[in-house]
Amino acid sequence: KHLATHRSAHQWCTERTAESQREGMVDVRPLVAVQGSGPEQGRCQASDKLRQDRAKLLLSVALTTMNSISDGFVFADLVLVKGWPVLGACLAAVLLVPQFLTFYMLARDGMCNFKDFWQVAVFPVLGFAAYFFLDLNTSMQQIALSCTCLFLVPFVNLKAGWATGQLPWETGHIWWELAEGMIQGPCSAALTLYACFLTHSSPSCVFLFSIVSSIACSARGTDKLHIPGRQRSLADELHGMVIQVPHVSFRILFFATLAFVTRIMSDGSAEDLQTNRSLFISVVVAADFLINAGFLCATCSMPAIMLSLFSAAMIFGDPPESLAVLSHNREPYKVMRICQPVVLAAAAVSMQMMSRASNKHDDRLEFLVDDYLPFMVLMTISAVVSLAIGSATSWMISFVLRVARAESVAKSLALSLAA
Repeated sequence: KHLATHRSAHQWCTERTAESQREGMVDVRPLVAVQGSGPEQGRCQASDKLRQDRAKLLLSVALTTMNSISDGFVFADLVLVKGWPVLGACLAAVLLVPQFLTFYMLARDGMCNFKDFWQVAVFPVLGFAAYFFLDLNTSMQQIALSCTCLFLVPFVNLKAGWATGQLPWETGHIWWELAEGMIQGPCSAALTLYACFLTHSSPSCVFLFSIVSSIACSARGTDKLHIPGRQRSLADELHGMVIQVPHVSFRILFFATLAFVTRIMSDGSAEDLQTNRSLFISVVVAADFLINAGFLCATCSMPAIMLSLFSAAMIFGDPPESLAVLSHNREPYKVMRICQPVVLAAAAVSMQMMSRASNKHDDRLEFLVDDYLPFMVLMTISAVVSLAIGSATSWMISFVLRVARAESVAKSLALSLAA
C-alpha cells in the first residue's frame, strides 16, 4: 500500500485502462483499420484519421479557451463592478487551484518538468501583478483580472499533438481535461449562476455565455474521463458530450439554486452581499468531497493528489465508468446520488419557509419561478433525462459484462471438452 501511494499518475492511469480492457469496459480498437486493397487506400485512411484527431484537438482547445476567457470576464465583473471580493476569490480559487495541483502531480510523476511551470503561471502572475502594482484605469484593471484566468497549457498541448493528432504522454493525457472539465467548469458555472441569482436580475450575455461554455467543457471532461484510451471519431465524441449534458447541467443548476435558497441573508443590502453567508452549501460540498474520498479509498488505492482530484470531480460527476474496480460499488453510489438532491431540496425548502416566517424576507423560490423559470424547467428536465440515461447506461454495461463473462465460460468449457 505504501508503494501504491507513490505510483505515477501515468502508470496508475495505464493500469486502470488495461484493467478496463480486460473487463470489456473499454474498446481500444482503432478508429480506422489501415488496411485494404493497396497502399493508396491505407494512406487515405490514415490521412482521414489524422484530420479527425486534429479536429478533436482543436475542439478541446476552443472550448477550454472560450471558457477561460468568459470566466475571466466574470471574475473581473464580480470584483470591480459588483464589488463582491469574497465570491470573486472563490471563483479565482476554483479556476487556479486545480491547475496548480494538476501540474504539481504531473511534475512529481515525471510527466512534465518543473521548468514548464510558466505554462500555468504566466498569465495569472502577470494579471495579478498588473492589477495590484500598476496604476491602471478601470478598463485596464478588468483586462488584467480577466487575464488571470488564462492558461497556455492547451496551446502547448495542441503544438505537441498536432503532428500525429495524439497527445504524447508527457503532456498529461487526460488530467488537464479532468481539471478543466470536471472541477473548474462546473464550479465556475455554479458560482456564476449563483451571482446572477444574488443580483435579482436576468444574467447578462457574458454571464450566460460563461455558464454555457462551462457546461460544454464539463460535459466533454466527463465523457473523456469515463472512457480513456478509446479511439473515437469526432462525431462520436460530440455525441458522448451531448449525452453528458443533462447530468452536468442538473448538478450545476441544483447546486447554484441550493446555495441561493439556503443563503443567510440579513437585509439584502450591498454590504450584506459582499459577505460570505453561504454556510449550508459549503457544508454540503465539503461533506460530498469527503464521502467521495472515502468511497474511492475503500475501493482502490491511489496517490493523495489524484484522490483529491477525483473526489472533487465526482461532486458534479459520477465515478468513471473506466474504473472497473468500482463496478461492484457503482450502483449503491448512484442510489445515494439520486437520494441526495431529494433530501437537500427538502431541507432547502424548509429553511426558506422558516426564514420567510421569521425575517419577513422575499420568497426566493417565488423569485426563481418568476425570473428564472427557463433555468428551473431546464433543471427539472435535466434531472429526468439524466436519471433515464443513467439507468439505461447501467443496464447496458451490466449486460455487456454478463455477455463477456458468458463467452469466457463457454470458451473455457469448450477447451475442457476438447481436452
